[in-house]
Amino acid sequence: MRPPIIGARTVEQLEESLGAVGYRLSDEAMSALDEASGWE
Repeated sequence: MRPPIIGARTVEQLEESLGAVGYRLSDEAMSALDEASGWE
């Protein structure tokens, strides 16, 4: 399975996405998100 391609449709969306670049989720948070989304 390939990861989804995520892209901005507007400049506002791009700026919001770029603002999140400095954040890092803990391993526990990533595991919880993976489990909730069914991602393998």
